[in-house]
Formats: sequence, C-alpha cells, structure tokens
Amino acid sequence: MIINNKNKFYKIILKIAGFLRLKGLIIRLLAITLFSILFLLKKYRKIVFCPIVHHRIGHLAMNTDLFLRRLKNGYFPSKNIYIGVSNKFPANRQLMKMFKRYWHIIENDILRDVISIYPIRGSEFYYELPFDDNEYFEFNNIKPVLYFTQEEEKIGKKLLLNMGIGEKDWFVCFFARDKKYLTKDINNLYNKDWSCHDYRNSDINNYLKAAEYIVNKGGFALRMGSIVEKPLPKERHAKIIDYALDFRSDFMDVYLIAHCKYILSTNCGITNVAQLFNVPEAWANVAPIRFSPFLSSSRFILKKLWLKREPNWMLKMTDLSLLPVLIRRELPMPANGWRG
Repeated sequence: MIINNKNKFYKIILKIAGFLRLKGLIIRLLAITLFSILFLLKKYRKIVFCPIVHHRIGHLAMNTDLFLRRLKNGYFPSKNIYIGVSNKFPANRQLMKMFKRYWHIIENDILRDVISIYPIRGSEFYYELPFDDNEYFEFNNIKPVLYFTQEEEKIGKKLLLNMGIGEKDWFVCFFARDKKYLTKDINNLYNKDWSCHDYRNSDINNYLKAAEYIVNKGGFALRMGSIVEKPLPKERHAKIIDYALDFRSDFMDVYLIAHCKYILSTNCGITNVAQLFNVPEAWANVAPIRFSPFLSSSRFILKKLWLKREPNWMLKMTDLSLLPVLIRRELPMPANGWRG
C-alpha cells in the first residue's frame, strides 16, 4: 500500500516536472519569436517592454511614477513606444488603474514571463523601471502624473463621510511598519525569510500621542495599512480611526493619502504613495537612511539605535559611517551588534 502511494506520488511529480519543462520551452520559443518581430519593426518604430514591479505598493508607486515623470519630461526618445507589463494581481488595483490612464500597460502573466528571459531581457527592447533613491529632482520639479476623475472624487468624499469625515474636515494619515505584511502576504509568494527587514519595524502605539495631538488640533488621524500586526487600542479618541482594519480598500488607500494634510509614518511602501501627489511626509524611526523622502516639504528623523555590548551608547549622527545598515538595506542589524 505504501509502495503504491509512493509510486503515485512520483508519477505526479514527474508529470509536474514535465509540464514545467514544456512550459519553459514554450515561453522560450515565444521570447525568440517576439524578439524577431521587435527586431524587424525596429527600423520603423522601436517597441520597448517595461516590466512593472507590481507585487509591492512602494515599488509599484515609485518606480512606475518616476518613469512616467521622466517620460513626460522628455528623458526618453519620443519615437520609441514604451509598453508596461504586469501580472494580473498588482499590489494596489487603484494605482494600476490610474497609471493606465497615462500609459499603456498590459496585465498578462505569460507576456511577463516572455519578456523576462533571454533574448528579450537585457536587450534594447527591455527596460527595467528605475529607482535609485536619489530622484529628488523629478519629485520636486516635475508635476504629478496621476489624477482622480470627478466620479472618483465623489466616491472618495462619500466614503470619507462613512468614516465621519466631512468636506470641511482635515485629516492626517499615520502608519508604522511591522513584520505582518512581509511574513503573511509576500512570504506566500516567495517563501523567503524577510527577518533582515525587522530592524525597520516599529510599534504603532508609539504614534498614538502624535495622533492625539492631531485630534486636539481639530483633525482626524487615520491609521493606514493593508495587513497589520495589531489593532489600535479600543479606548481611544473617536477621531483616531483604525482605517486599516475597519474601512480599508485599494481605492481608499490611494485616495486618503492623496488628500491628507500630511502623512506620519516610518519609511515603507505605502507612504511612498504620498510623494506621487506632492503630499508632505513626516517620517520617524527611519532606517536605512537611503530611504528618505524626496519632497523638500518633508522631514524625517533616524531610528534610535544602541550598541548591544555598551547599552548606554546610542548612535549619533557622527557615527553613521560605522553602521552600514543605516546607509544601505542589505545588512541585517544583528550582524552589526546594534539593537533598536
């Protein structure tokens, strides 16, 4: 009985392996065919495929918007045709919808696979959307690309009313990065250990005093996020709204950030949406420093870090060169002997 079950299991594995090999061969043939067509069309118009970083909202927002701002400002040859390619499940459907108003984007898993391998990948017909963390000029001097339609504005105002926020009210969005999103959502896609990013996390409760200050000034404070580690305390001011757990949608993620007075947060993907609409940002607990806001109207402070072997030594600005993790993202903090 056990032997028969093992044989069935092996047969299933072999069938799957055979299917994957066949799929890989078909994708390769399609890539060669498409490359040949693109090469022939080149003397008339060059077509360039641009894979969109679709699985994380920060990269979907910033990489795509940066490319479109540069395209708008004449960075690329006007005779070329640039086509965005994404899979069918972007991190935020509303953002994808808005980008499509300005740019031709194809959502197709097969095409995404085809352009991502040789001979197209790395050729003149392939362009990866850039993001080097130094694009201050583009986000301070080129006007925003995205906009809301009149119908979307009506929907947004109606949903604000559902939260108790009227047209004359003002509000601030706030957010604290935690490990829940990467471990639950992204980990399901890539089966990867994301603990190297844990040093960037912070506690949402640390932002409540700021939220109370906003409320005392007459505004509303809306806690953002799609998958969050814990809810806000139940005993809080009525104007401090746990939007992430009570009202969240792809549309309102973008609408709220685009219409808030400013956003208070850590440096993370969802807060980057604010830069698409020139909304000021106030970042606390920033690490690494390379991920700082671009807008001249924004401000940030670094995360407090202490040396493990000397608990009373807190990192100073003059010590930055001693801690590469604050400059780049690749090094996990424990390897450097620091704690947050």
